[in-house]
Amino acid sequence: ERKYLFKTNNNDYKGPIKIETSFLKKIITSTKPKSRVIKEDDKRYFGFVPKLDKNNEMEIRVIENYRPLVFILILIIIAVLVYFGYRSPLVVRKIVSGIERKEGGISELKIILNARNRGKEPLKSIEITDSIPNITSLEKELFIGTLQPYKVLRHEKKGMVLKWIIDDLSVGEERVITYRIKSRLPILGSFSLEAAIAKYKYNDKERVVRSNSI
Repeated sequence: ERKYLFKTNNNDYKGPIKIETSFLKKIITSTKPKSRVIKEDDKRYFGFVPKLDKNNEMEIRVIENYRPLVFILILIIIAVLVYFGYRSPLVVRKIVSGIERKEGGISELKIILNARNRGKEPLKSIEITDSIPNITSLEKELFIGTLQPYKVLRHEKKGMVLKWIIDDLSVGEERVITYRIKSRLPILGSFSLEAAIAKYKYNDKERVVRSNSI
């Protein structure tokens, strides 16, 4: 706590009385009497309405309380620990590249699924499912070094459904799945590709994680 004594020879002084502060100090500080924050020239001040005594003086008390700040920091630390404790160790990212155009529209494109183990334990038996819309078809081109789907299904609403199994994914390891799709007619404008879904077991519980959609 700090005390300030304001003095003036002007009996009609209307103020305001100003004490410089900062954004952080404003959060943890209270004043007696109450004040309002004034901004001038990129600086912040506590502004007080003068209430002068018979000697044209006014006492101001500024109290700094760090407990709210400590409480906020504790909450942040807890939130971070909870996030890292419960976040999925498996990350799946979906990328589009190699877009080819024909007659002003999209005719072919390559889809890349990137699965990464950011956890602290190996992951096993990861099933990844992706789908392509009815207006497209799967190219049968094989990409060297990429995992091939173990199942290809037709779905009335989702179009074609592709499934892969990753038997084992070590800590820090990434696995890349690549395939191409071709549209029956050139696609003008844009269209959506749904998120890929990965199912796996972690700590004896089945977990599901989704990639980004495009």
